[in-house]
Amino acid sequence: MPNNEPFAEDEEGRPLTFIGCKVTLQTRRTNEFGKAHQRWRYDAETGFVHAFYADLPDKEITAANKADVCTYAIASTSKIDQPVGS
Repeated sequence: MPNNEPFAEDEEGRPLTFIGCKVTLQTRRTNEFGKAHQRWRYDAETGFVHAFYADLPDKEITAANKADVCTYAIASTSKIDQPVGS
């Protein structure tokens, strides 16, 4: 685990660590849209991992799918590659 200097402590002086953090495993999505929750980016400079590293349409379609909302409001009549059912 990289040391995130100078970010090795939170605002209350507690050390930053991943020890004890929960991990969830999910089936990998292969669709173009609807998988923003599975996109991550590692920043080598800070050592941070950024979640939801996706473009806006992917985030919106993912949110709609998770909230069980029709994606027509986002994509209109455009054909989009998204998960079918959950």
